[in-house]
Amino acid sequence: DGGYPYEGVVTDGVNLYGMTYYGGINNMGVVYSIDKLGGPINILHEFMGSANDDGSYPYGKLVLDGSTLYGMTRTGDGIVESADCGIIFSVDVTGAFYTIVHELTYSDGYYSYSTLMFDGIDLYGTTYYGGASGDGTIFKYDIAGGTLGFLRSFSPAQSSDGHTPYGNIIQVGTSLYGTTYYGGAFGLGTVYRTNLDGSGHTILHNFRSAANNGYYPYSGVIQVGATLYGTTNNGGSAG
Repeated sequence: DGGYPYEGVVTDGVNLYGMTYYGGINNMGVVYSIDKLGGPINILHEFMGSANDDGSYPYGKLVLDGSTLYGMTRTGDGIVESADCGIIFSVDVTGAFYTIVHELTYSDGYYSYSTLMFDGIDLYGTTYYGGASGDGTIFKYDIAGGTLGFLRSFSPAQSSDGHTPYGNIIQVGTSLYGTTYYGGAFGLGTVYRTNLDGSGHTILHNFRSAANNGYYPYSGVIQVGATLYGTTNNGGSAG
């Protein structure tokens, strides 16, 4: 019934929906639902991998739009055979309708570890590798139009830009906020802001090893009022 869930769950008020990184018939992960009061796991989809024109090893959390769930896999592909770069997929809450929404390529960005963000119209996400410089991207997927576009290709050569993002992005007004694991002025990661149209990319903080600073942020940020909060994987007084 799946194993190793790396992220949390979403709910429609009745059921909880989530993904596991391993498990299922091919040990490549599953999408599942479970009554929020408990009970047996209901498998909505078992990932089959690129040999079967499917994604594999889902990471991040699902997003729910009505009766449709959207998510990403770290690897795998579909009919186009896009070099095992991962997919964006949808599945309805009953598991009856599973669709590969988009197959990622090297130029799109690949190996996503983040959760998709849904603004009610479009999906936004990040990839750890790929894009113009190979160091990750921020992308936008137009659900209605069925097209994927770039908001940013991260590059260490672009004015101490951060790169290789692990964490999720959030929307605050007309801007997206997130973190990169590497890059920035000290090479140890950043907090950044990017407008929804990809303009106005700004580094808000460069992580560093001096004093009690943390560095290498795995996670994204959350917003409380006018403040962003987050965590780092290394650094601090105890390392």
